[in-house]
Amino acid sequence: SKLMKRNLNFFSHMNHPECRMDTTHANSIAIVPKGLEEKYGSFYKEGNLLVSLAAQSIIVIIDRDRRKIAWSYFDDNYWGQFHSARIMKNGEIGFFKNRDGSAGYSSIIVMNPKTKRIVWSYKAAKKNIFAAERRFGNLQELENGNLLISDNPDGGRAFELTRDKKVVWEWVNDEWDHDS
Repeated sequence: SKLMKRNLNFFSHMNHPECRMDTTHANSIAIVPKGLEEKYGSFYKEGNLLVSLAAQSIIVIIDRDRRKIAWSYFDDNYWGQFHSARIMKNGEIGFFKNRDGSAGYSSIIVMNPKTKRIVWSYKAAKKNIFAAERRFGNLQELENGNLLISDNPDGGRAFELTRDKKVVWEWVNDEWDHDS
């Protein structure tokens, strides 16, 4: 299968000491809520688990009853890390896509899990403004539908973003001690 080929390719170049210690790095987990199975498919059965595996840049849904992967998403052209996979109120999946190498941009992706098509995305207008390295990044859908996003390029930053891609407010931690 395509997922198996991806895993074999991934493990063939794991020479970095961090990778040998944590080959999947599951960095978020969410329980599929009631009411999404009919709209999206059997993989969205209530109680299944949405898991982000950052070290492999894969998001999976695990069928808890069968103890098998019921759904997966990965991008063959991207070897950064996914973080903070979330099931949005409408059932779409949102996640933080860390910047990849010299790209200079991180992004927020919202996708339709049935089609695996991106339905909404955000990246900053300027390079390196929203550019968390491979280890940071989080998003949360707020009650008003906006997104609360945190990244950490230089010590800490959080902002609220509308679906029209307008920053409502921003907080930056200028006093972070890089040596502590």
